[in-house]
Order: sequence, then C-alpha cells, then structure tokens
Amino acid sequence: MNLPMPLETEIEALNRLTSDPRLADLKNYVPSLSLLHMFGKVGDELAHSGMLAALLDPRQHRNYERILRPLLQDVSHGLAQAESSEADIVHQVAEAPLNRVAVRRELYHIDIVVEVDSPAGEIVLGVENKIAATEQPGQLARYQRALLRAYPDRSAVIVFLCPVVRKPVTASHNSDVPVVPIGYRSVMNAIKSALDVTEPNSRDWWALAEIVRHLEEDILSSMNDLDLHRMVGQLWKDHGRALNLVFSHRPGIADVQEKYEELLRKHLGEDAEFSYFPTQGVLREIKMQLTSWKKKGFPFLFMFYLGRISGVLRVRLLLWGNSYTARRDQLEEWAKRVNGSEGDMVDETFASLPGWTRWRRVLQEEDYPENSTLDEQSFDEATAQEAAQRVLTLVEQLRPHVEAVD
Repeated sequence: MNLPMPLETEIEALNRLTSDPRLADLKNYVPSLSLLHMFGKVGDELAHSGMLAALLDPRQHRNYERILRPLLQDVSHGLAQAESSEADIVHQVAEAPLNRVAVRRELYHIDIVVEVDSPAGEIVLGVENKIAATEQPGQLARYQRALLRAYPDRSAVIVFLCPVVRKPVTASHNSDVPVVPIGYRSVMNAIKSALDVTEPNSRDWWALAEIVRHLEEDILSSMNDLDLHRMVGQLWKDHGRALNLVFSHRPGIADVQEKYEELLRKHLGEDAEFSYFPTQGVLREIKMQLTSWKKKGFPFLFMFYLGRISGVLRVRLLLWGNSYTARRDQLEEWAKRVNGSEGDMVDETFASLPGWTRWRRVLQEEDYPENSTLDEQSFDEATAQEAAQRVLTLVEQLRPHVEAVD
C-alpha cells in the first residue's frame, strides 16, 4: 500500500526538482526550425494530402516517378499479402513505362485519386490519408463503391495511409476494390529515392530534404529530439515523486470554469445554460446552449473544451447528431437561407466530424479549424476571457439569423 508522503517530504522533493539545472534547460529548449511547425501544419491532414498529391503529380514534380513507383510496389506487396488478384497488375504497372499520370484532390471525397496508364494496364489509386483522425462510419466502403462506379474499366485500389500501418475498420471485404494499409515510412522512403537523384543543394533537393526530415521527426518518431527525450527520461528517473505530485495537481479546465461562466452570464443572462463532460472526474468540456434558441428549434452547442489527444484548448460551435436528425428539414432550409444572404457561412449538410461521429459542424469550416484554437493555453483568467469572447462572437454571428425565425 502506497502511503501519502508527509508534507515536508513533498516540499523537499519539489525543491530538489526546481533547483535541478536541467529543468531550466528544458524550459529554454527551442526545437529546430521547421516550415511546417511555423505554419502550424505538423499534423494537418489536408496539408499532407496536398503535399503528397504535388509530389506524385508530373505537372508539379519532375521526379514524380521516383516516388510513385516505390509506392506502387508497396501497394502491390500489400495486395499480394492479402492474396488480392489486383497485386499482379499493380506490380506490372509499377515496372512499366508510364504513359499518363493524373492526380486529383478530393474526388468523390477521397483525399487523393491517382490515375496511372501504362502499356501493362490502367489502374487508379484512391489514397485516404489519416494522421490523427479516425474513420467515419462506413467511410472506406463508400470510397470503394465510388471508385467501382467511376472506373469500371480500371483496376482500382484504396490506399489507407497512416503514420504506422494499421488495419482499416470501415472497408468492405466483399468489394472488388481492395483496401491496402500503408505507413508513412513507405512515403518517406519513396521521397528519399527521389532525393537521391536530385541535384544536391538545388531548390528541389532542399524541399525534399525538409519533407523527409519532417516525416522522420514529426510523423514517424514519438520524439522530436533524442537529447531532449533522454533529458526528460533522466528527470523522471531522478525526480519521479515530485513530477508525479506536479501532474496529480496540474491545473485544468475546471480552474477557469467559474470565471468563464460568469463572463457569459454577464452578457447572456439566464438564457445561457451549461452542461459538462464528463460529469465525474477531470472536466474536459463545458457546453453552453441558449434556452431561447433551443425553443426555436436551434439546439446549437458552444463548446469550450480540452482536446483529449492534442491537449489543446479550443472553442467550437457544434450540433449533437440526434438533435440534427430530429430537425433536419428545418435546419437545412434555414442554412440555405443564411447562405443566400451571407455566402457560404453555414454547412448546409451539417457534416459529421472526423473522430466525433455523434457531432456535426454548424459553420462551413475545415475538419480541424485553426481559428478554433485559443491563443491562451494556460488555465488562468486570460484564458477564460478569451474563451468567453470567442463564444460571444459566435453567438453574435448567428443571432440575427436565428432570431429572425418566428
């Protein structure tokens, strides 16, 4: 049985930790410069899909074949392991001269679609790129059907691309379009093969080298810096008790809850009603609805939350799936009227969110909107103020369109 440490012992452990010079080194650590870090795109799936599409496109990259061919070989190998009849044709195309390669983005909602023509045959690859998100219900099965309808005369394959090879869960095993899981290591190795034949220190060479470094450090590795990793490990070894104490008492969203709700009630009064998730344990979500809007048939939820995986504080305007289903016709008609006067402001389909299968978006925005992330990422009054202001801005954006409805 682990007994709690006496207060004096806890204080001594914390003092030893704070006086360790390695803690200051950790605080002052700055990662190496990276364009993707600078633009906030390290884990952005759309950015990575665009990058890969450009590298495979003969109109944008002169050594596209050096990347495409090894990827086709890996796809062929995956098909062969699954005993798919498409393995031979993909392998033959990978070895043959290429007559035509066409790359398309977001065709049939598939991230990348690559058409490849050769004397050995004609194939089409649909690449579904998943860095952090999970599959939507029935997603890959829909893509299999879409490629089968669109390319009845080609051998079609869905490539399920993830940082580490993982088995898809929404594919149809009875489809004539097989699904092959591929890891980002295959992409990195393919880019390296292009890098090997690119003139050293040319613009192409530097771009490819930066992409390889990014994939190796940010996508394929669990640590960005080996020395940093070792330093943190040593700190845990030497100050485990103190660090466990710190983490068990670390601040959270509950520390700004009172101020956040006070600020919203100041502007919205008793019309604001709050709910929480989880109802027990560490608070991660504070949801606010306007009672008057809900009575009108607009049960929009303004969510202030801490990302479960990212650990980032965000504010978003969302709609619970069951609420949407119950009012679908009214909401979709309302959305069309709003967009008729404001442009593409509201998502007229109230699309499901990747990884949040029961939630739907209200605004027309990307899957992971950058403007949802708070600038303040501490748990203090400034954070509460910024979160409240973000919510109030969203409320005022929609208020005229909601309150105009009788």
